[in-house]
Amino acid sequence: MRHAKLLITGLVCIITFTGASAQSIDMETYRWLLESDRMAMAAPRRRPAPDEWPRHYINIGWQFNAPVCNSFAGKASGWGAYLEGGHGIGGSFALGGFVSYGTNNEYIPRMTYPGPGGSDYTTDMQHSMFQVPFGLSCRYRLAAGFWQPHIGLKAGAEYAEFSSYVGTAVCTDKTWGFYVSPEIGFSIHPFDRRNLGFQYAIYYSYATNDSPTFGIGGLNNCGIRLGVAF
Repeated sequence: MRHAKLLITGLVCIITFTGASAQSIDMETYRWLLESDRMAMAAPRRRPAPDEWPRHYINIGWQFNAPVCNSFAGKASGWGAYLEGGHGIGGSFALGGFVSYGTNNEYIPRMTYPGPGGSDYTTDMQHSMFQVPFGLSCRYRLAAGFWQPHIGLKAGAEYAEFSSYVGTAVCTDKTWGFYVSPEIGFSIHPFDRRNLGFQYAIYYSYATNDSPTFGIGGLNNCGIRLGVAF
């Protein structure tokens, strides 16, 4: 019985405290609060002004590369990736850096090749070209906001490796050269007050890498980049 009285007394205290802490309002104030809450939920969210968008950019993604006028390994390939970033130094102009890589392969069907001493060789071959350009980049942003088109230029060095596989043997030539690449593209930022979005760009590149062994004098490429923008 004693425990029951204590329980009832505790419940009465809780109910009394809850009722005392609640604040009553009239019907007109209640309607005003409901209308204010409804308008706040229905109001569109304000998108940032152009000067409120972050001045920096970081892009990472997939790269599709197609060699131009290259008879050694001229097949287009999606075995590539890129990483780039920069920071605004005034207005819509930004400076930064980049690195990317790409691999192009081409299969040569079985053929008979004349050898020394009147001998002939019948075999197939696999040609491979691996490119890694890196260096500095500059970009000019044409607009800020949900839609951000840009033009850019990359310049630096390129490491290129050419390989020819004949059966179990391989002949490789490693070279260095100067690299330059203009591009045009855009990024889309669908999230309010964030620089997170998606990027698309098309590019052309030229590198001075050459290989007398494989008859290569300079590398021309074009391609596209698809990635995530931060």
